[in-house]
Amino acid sequence: MDQSTKTASRLFLGALSQDPIRLPLIYAIAPPDSDRLATRRDTETGDINGDKKEEGYKQGDDRQKPQCPAVSPSTQLYTMHRQGNGTAAAHDGPDPRVGEETPLLAKADDGDTTTAANPAPWSWETDFEGVSWYRKPSIWWLLPAYAIYALAFGGIIVPKLNLVLTLVCRRYIAAQSTLHPDAQYTPVIMFANNPQCRIPEVQALATEFTLYMSLITGILSAAISPKIGALSDRYGRKYFLAFAVFGGLCAEIVTILAATYPDTVHYQWILFGSVLDGLFGSFTSAMAMTHSYGADVTTPAKRGVAFGYFSGALFGGIALGPLLAAFISRVTGNILSVFWIAFFCHLTVLLYHLFLLPESLSTKRQLAARTRHEEELSAAATSPTSRAAQAANFLAPLKILYPTGAGASSHLRANLILLAAINTLLFGASIGIGSVLIYYTNYTFDWGDFETQMFVGLTSAFRVVVLITLLPLITYIFRTRYQKRRAAEAARNADPDAVPDDTRTPGADTLDLVLIRGALVLEVVCYAGYASARHGGVFFMFGVLGAGGSIALPLLQSALSKHVGADRVGQLLGATALLNGLARVVFPAVFGGLYSLTVGRFPQAVFVVLSVTFGGMAVLSWFVRPHVYLEAEEPRQTGTSDARTSLLAEELVDEEVVGR
Repeated sequence: MDQSTKTASRLFLGALSQDPIRLPLIYAIAPPDSDRLATRRDTETGDINGDKKEEGYKQGDDRQKPQCPAVSPSTQLYTMHRQGNGTAAAHDGPDPRVGEETPLLAKADDGDTTTAANPAPWSWETDFEGVSWYRKPSIWWLLPAYAIYALAFGGIIVPKLNLVLTLVCRRYIAAQSTLHPDAQYTPVIMFANNPQCRIPEVQALATEFTLYMSLITGILSAAISPKIGALSDRYGRKYFLAFAVFGGLCAEIVTILAATYPDTVHYQWILFGSVLDGLFGSFTSAMAMTHSYGADVTTPAKRGVAFGYFSGALFGGIALGPLLAAFISRVTGNILSVFWIAFFCHLTVLLYHLFLLPESLSTKRQLAARTRHEEELSAAATSPTSRAAQAANFLAPLKILYPTGAGASSHLRANLILLAAINTLLFGASIGIGSVLIYYTNYTFDWGDFETQMFVGLTSAFRVVVLITLLPLITYIFRTRYQKRRAAEAARNADPDAVPDDTRTPGADTLDLVLIRGALVLEVVCYAGYASARHGGVFFMFGVLGAGGSIALPLLQSALSKHVGADRVGQLLGATALLNGLARVVFPAVFGGLYSLTVGRFPQAVFVVLSVTFGGMAVLSWFVRPHVYLEAEEPRQTGTSDARTSLLAEELVDEEVVGR
């Protein structure tokens, strides 16, 4: 390629590294004339015919050179771009009419609203413009696979507990027969009803073993999920979604082997399956990656609804999974068939993610995120030892909840910490209260398996209805219609700056916060009702009322993602996955321990504690400010590309990274 094209490419990449959001849009609309662009660049840097200094301003001259308004490289490049395409008159030096407040794109007849104050985002729709429908990412590509994954996750919860109980009992009875050969012990039959296993010793061993399983998976997934989230920002989402599913697949293989060959494969090998599941991120990582994918392909205004669909799929899987598992095991007469079906569900989802699911992050965004990461590492200038120590720091990923530097503020840090704390407490309460509800209803209302399954299934069904119908309806009425009305009024008033742009990420809005607060109040009423209910029907009604609080978790995840740019969403949701992984370990033990201590005197104590906790979260939510977000870092003021950018241009132009 000729020298002028190389020069133009260097300047393009120099501006791209400082303004990676708007510049690709400009070049997609109208590529500039490279010769004119290169000439403009040389003119403004005084580099024509080797003359490095302008006349009258020699080195050592104390006079201050007159300055035009500050112009960033990206704005300067766009000015030359317009001139190269005949949209502005050429003149010597930077255009004094162009500054940071100048619209980046010329005002168009179709109502273009992009201004310096309202920058055009790097939209996924722009990145995938012209791509075939089957290659364009969307939540509708991911939602069915996530529903199947959630169904498999919910379907094996109870069968796995029963399988562990049977395997533990089998080993315990065999050990007792060896220690006491004169005693008579009924042999344990796999996949059958074994009343001899209903003894305290076996129950204690099985409970201890399941606790170890939860601890291993929870701790490892909490450590791995933030790393996966940060990597997905730089290398895409789909392969890390497959990565998390592969861990569940490995765990099911180990479980099937232990159940099929109980005399050969010791049941403690199931702990190895938990290790594999945790090392690959487990369900917490899959959920974080799913939300990151949804954040990539939805505008902030619609993100809460998208996350609500994912939560609806999760609750649907938890509701239908146990019912389908019970039906399958009864029809086949073999509980092992449930694990085989779960295995094939995981395998199907894994292959779907690898070969069919469209990637939600374009190559441009991945490269931009990698460049930013490399610059951050270079700026830190740390030794390999210190980097390794930082990578080994278990809590290091949480630093994204306390951003500092350009664009950060105390309000932003307060919002992120408060929202993350509320999200962690809510997630932990949702996970930890499940077993307590089953024990409490059995103890207080004498509910059996049928009543318990009906309660769990119906309340989960109501949650699904709220998430996939009520939340989208509220969002449409109070956000979408409102924005359409404002857009119509702005069009009539010829005021393009007033037209709302739902592709920006201006933090959580007022509707987000109102819905979160309302959902937390419903949770307070629900658990207070649980504590006061003295009849099973009343208890069930409060469970239905609490279904309205299910919108809180997806809205919290959505609100958190709106506080940072698109290139940090995976890192942020990975940090929340770390907190959720810890909550998955801590909260079941806390609530279970509290219930065991108070069941003889005041079994409702755990519900009182939860009601007070949710009340505290509702109060904290009032300290979250709307429209607070991490502002983009200001571009560095420089007239020429540095050596690194020039070298990058030389290496990447021929690889068509710039799309030329």
